Amino acid sequence: MNVLFLADFYHTELNGGAENNDAVLIDYLRSRQINVCCEETGKVTVEMVNQYGALIISNFVLLAPALKSHITASCSYIIYEHDHKYVRTRDPSKFANFCIPEDQIINREFYENAKKVVVLSSICKEVIEKNLKIDNVYNIGTSLWSKEKLKFIKELSKKTEKTKGMALMNSTNKTKGTVPALRFCQQKGLTPEVIESPNQYEFLTILSQYESLLFLPQVLETYSRLVAEAKMLNCKVMTQKTLIGFMSEPYSNQTGIALIEAIEGKVDEALDYFYEVITS
Repeated sequence: MNVLFLADFYHTELNGGAENNDAVLIDYLRSRQINVCCEETGKVTVEMVNQYGALIISNFVLLAPALKSHITASCSYIIYEHDHKYVRTRDPSKFANFCIPEDQIINREFYENAKKVVVLSSICKEVIEKNLKIDNVYNIGTSLWSKEKLKFIKELSKKTEKTKGMALMNSTNKTKGTVPALRFCQQKGLTPEVIESPNQYEFLTILSQYESLLFLPQVLETYSRLVAEAKMLNCKVMTQKTLIGFMSEPYSNQTGIALIEAIEGKVDEALDYFYEVITS
């Protein structure tokens, strides 16, 4: 079976949560003998799209409006939703109770006509269904990690001693709230250590040494790999829970090995679900 995977960027270009999710999904589908062709949304053409019987569409900000209309009308496609592309602000938390004004909703038909809109958390399913009034949304209830990454996290969780206090992730992405978090710390007399690394494994190793993580996102996080990874590493998390998709999942109260095993099960279920939908 041939599948066209569309995304604005891939993990070889951008080390983001969506891109890491996509990489795990693509590798899995290929391991199940599905021929996945990856193309950037800014480069894809109608001719390319028409060659495939099924499409998986991840982030699509760079997808041309005319091509989006063609896909809506003519293709079988799944939207793998990462960051609220149904609202102009790209953040439903800007509105009270996540109730988005009608004039702020975008891409409605694109979501309505998808075979499935796959989301990462219960809160995201609730928000999309409430505002778009569609019934094709499915919550996989997790971000996606490779088996190798979860094994690495499990080993860190078992072995690493907590030798440091509070960590704060350094990010140039304003939605991750590094500057507001530093301001909050000044007001509260907290002294976190700002941590960063472009290497995911090195970052996890650094984070595992801390007792706690402070994370104050400025948007509704569709899941938050960072918060989940911190809890898998037995870190306490100081955050605004209503803005963390992970926190809307029933297993989110777990930590350490128990949480890792719960997420391993959820990832397996999610990947199987994608395979079933694509091949049905």
